[in-house]
Amino acid sequence: MKLPKSEENPDMTKATPRTRSNPEEKRRLILDEAIRIIGECGYNSFSIRALATRCNLTNAGLLHYFGSKEALLVALLEDRDRRETEEVSHLFDNPQLPVTRNSAEHMKMALREVVLRNSQQPELVKLSVLLSAESLTAGHPAHAYFAAREAATLTRFAAPLTGSFADPQSKAKQILAAIYGLEIQWLRSDCGFDLVAEWNQLLDLLLPDELING
Repeated sequence: MKLPKSEENPDMTKATPRTRSNPEEKRRLILDEAIRIIGECGYNSFSIRALATRCNLTNAGLLHYFGSKEALLVALLEDRDRRETEEVSHLFDNPQLPVTRNSAEHMKMALREVVLRNSQQPELVKLSVLLSAESLTAGHPAHAYFAAREAATLTRFAAPLTGSFADPQSKAKQILAAIYGLEIQWLRSDCGFDLVAEWNQLLDLLLPDELING
């Protein structure tokens, strides 16, 4: 006996639709898990196998979203840069801050905040330093990323210094070199000194208040 349509079991007449995860959402979840692993275990203990296991994927399934381990690490750094830019920009949108957006004073405050954030995530700083050194070879997958990142950073640093220094591009290079050098010393000492305190002293030498406020 055939049941009327109104009495048929819906499970017998209509298949349950499959849900597919959005590729961008999956990439986001993978990057979040990678950050957690690096934070917990350090960069040296990071592996595609460990990340794939945490994400319930095979190695091949994980690399499907990025192509290679190097590309995944570059995506991780790009994501870190994006988050840092968003968070620092949000901080300086505060109307109570007594600085203008394009001044050297603003630049100095932004640099303090960036290094403060870096001091709180040493393993990601280590990842950036090591990958940057490896990418000096032109054929490295991260070569273009670090070259573009450095050029953009120098431009961003130089712009607000134009009114305070005769050669803002040179001053921007000095600032960037100081950040890189101090962070490498900090990592080599196993984070054995106060990075923020040392940076603030160095920054006062690079951007003295009497000069940028003059």
